[in-house]
Order: sequence, then structure tokens, then C-alpha cells
Amino acid sequence: MPATTTPVLTALAVGTEVATIGTFHLAEVVSSEITERGNRKTILRWTESIPAASVIKNAETVWAQVPGRTPQSIVTTRN
Repeated sequence: MPATTTPVLTALAVGTEVATIGTFHLAEVVSSEITERGNRKTILRWTESIPAASVIKNAETVWAQVPGRTPQSIVTTRN
């Protein structure tokens, strides 16, 4: 059986547009870095307001992604 390797994450470019899974709420990357453990830590700024989802335009949130795991909230990116 061939060995599997964990994918290596890279930081997202500042200004990259991202969308959430299912609802496609839009945000943009304010900063992004790879932590000591190899996780991606990204600060996002919402580009729209959706009160029912507690999404407030220009509010910032932290999104973390662990290598080898399916992202739980971000589905797509676009520069």
C-alpha cells in the first residue's frame, strides 16, 4: 500500500476573495500565515452584511485550516 502524504498549506495572498460553504458569504483575506504546526491561520474581512448569519460587513474573523482536513467553512478562493 503506498504511503500517503499530508498536503502542505501555503498562505493566502492578501486581497484574495473567499466564499463560505453552502451560503457563499463573501470575504477577503486581510492576512494569512502558516503556523509552527503547519496550519494556515487567516484573518478575513467580510465584504457584505447578512444579519441572519451574524455576518457584518467590514468585521474581521479568524479562519484556521489544518493540513489534510476538509475546510469547514471556506469553499473557494479567487484573486
